Amino acid sequence: MGVIDQNLVTFKDTVGPSLSSMNAAGTTISDSILGLSNSTNGFRSDIDYNYQSSNKKILLGKMSEVSGIYNNISSGVESTLNGFISSSSTVIDKVEQLEKINEEIAAQQKIVYANEGDTEAEIEAREGAESIIYNKNKEFTEVHAEALSELNKLKGQDSVVSVPEASGAIEFERSAAPVVETTSKEESTLDTSETVVEEPTEEVEKQKVEIEEITEKSLVSPEFKMDVEEVVQEEEPTIEASVLPPAPIEEVVKEEAPFIAELTAESLVSEDFKMDLEELTKEEEKKASKTGDLPKELFEYGHTETRTFKSSTGEEIEYIIYIPKNIDKVENVPAMLYLHGYNDNYYNPAWHRSGLTGLIEGKEITPPGIVIMPHIRDHKNLDILKELTDSVVKQYSCDKDRISISGHSYGGIATYKMIDKYKGYFSSAVPISGCDTDSINPDAFKGMKVWAFGGAREGGDLKTSTPIGQSAIESVKKVGGEAQFTVLEKTEHGLSDERTYQSSFKSITGESINPIIWAMKQVKSE
Repeated sequence: MGVIDQNLVTFKDTVGPSLSSMNAAGTTISDSILGLSNSTNGFRSDIDYNYQSSNKKILLGKMSEVSGIYNNISSGVESTLNGFISSSSTVIDKVEQLEKINEEIAAQQKIVYANEGDTEAEIEAREGAESIIYNKNKEFTEVHAEALSELNKLKGQDSVVSVPEASGAIEFERSAAPVVETTSKEESTLDTSETVVEEPTEEVEKQKVEIEEITEKSLVSPEFKMDVEEVVQEEEPTIEASVLPPAPIEEVVKEEAPFIAELTAESLVSEDFKMDLEELTKEEEKKASKTGDLPKELFEYGHTETRTFKSSTGEEIEYIIYIPKNIDKVENVPAMLYLHGYNDNYYNPAWHRSGLTGLIEGKEITPPGIVIMPHIRDHKNLDILKELTDSVVKQYSCDKDRISISGHSYGGIATYKMIDKYKGYFSSAVPISGCDTDSINPDAFKGMKVWAFGGAREGGDLKTSTPIGQSAIESVKKVGGEAQFTVLEKTEHGLSDERTYQSSFKSITGESINPIIWAMKQVKSE
């Protein structure tokens, strides 16, 4: 399913409930001003009929001008507000149309999931549904572009509307018109009252002066300075011990060198000792690489490349690979295989713009390792995915004990299938809104580390639903796997992957961590 821009969703949720009241208020205001104009005209008629003076002509002219001003204000308020309401209704209608398209895509995806076999009837049903999904995706893209265009027009209408990027609130500003403020998705009110700012009371001013005097005295007091210095000196060791990372093995060796020299000066120049020390250092570094810590060099964004892989059977597959910037400086780099959802299948040319692929290509996240992101028509040919992963792991000398896998929707289902088929190959898994209970067995999942996610708004009994995903995790636990399920509140199917990859959550060990970093830190069970 397509992902609806958050600004469009926010606009619909905040402005939609207020449109009718705004329209009614605008009409009331316009009618009131028009009433003033009519009253002025009536008063002018009375003066014209009853008043006799040399200034009569000037007075009548001024009255006509006032009446004209009232008329202009009335028509201006009505025209501007009606224009805003009309454009707002268009945006909201298009967002609702996008939601309906996503529902239709979801319905066709159910048909695809229900016809995974190879019989002629199943193939026909599946291909028919795939064709509809393809057309609906095109329609979604067009309507989405129209909705964003209309919203941008609203932003530019005399600064009437301001929609903060990725914000939960929309603010309205107008000089000679109603002021509407919305503070949350649930609240939207019409307010024409002026804001009153209260002057500070005498008591408040007195307290303010006292605070300033105390503050000034404290800051210049030698005793105060000494107290602060003592506290800082006392806390410095604690702070350093709590925040500084463990010293690298090279620093440890360096610190211990003088002590070793005192024991025997000869040993420092001994070739045998040097060899022993080198072997010890390598052994310690190897141990450190298995403790779950990732080198800081991997957390600097690198680059992506689009490539083509040819399998042993001659089949070709396009894939995008993410390579960390400092990969040449680090040994045993972790690797992750990412499987996109069915909606980003072979027929979708924009597959790389969504999910984990889109987030990495957009430089919105920085994975601390290699990420392999193949573009596949379906997830039935698992062998080519395994071959591709083997090829990349070999090319970059990746850590074979740290090969993780993640997938969304249909890719989440395939994640379970890959773990089952290639037992002991993966160190950890992050399936999102997708599972396969038929693939869970002790041989493959015993000791397997699985952190699954699903949106709170993904109900039903499909393999992509949250209830079934939770049931799958319980099954993994029963066969000896280390597993947990995290529910994403107020999240639908189309947004569950990006929210998972962009956020941090409490893991099974209690630490708050991003799921990608968690997965790449995990080491394969013995």
